[in-house]
Amino acid sequence: MSARQWTDDDIFELINLYEEKEFLWNVNHKLYRNCDKKTSAFEEIATKFNCDVNEVQRKIHKLRNQVCILIVKLYI
Repeated sequence: MSARQWTDDDIFELINLYEEKEFLWNVNHKLYRNCDKKTSAFEEIATKFNCDVNEVQRKIHKLRNQVCILIVKLYI
């Protein structure tokens, strides 16, 4: 499967969907360590974008890295 081409609208929608599911990113959430719940949430997001779960996880990882790099640049 080839890599998905993400449009700006797709990225904003992905961020919104990810943000809605707080247990995916908030380590203090009671469901954060529930792997089944997290897997089903990623599957739901992947279905909305008609792509693989790994593709969604990879894109979120890249976006988080970009944010971290920008934050570091701001404080240097």
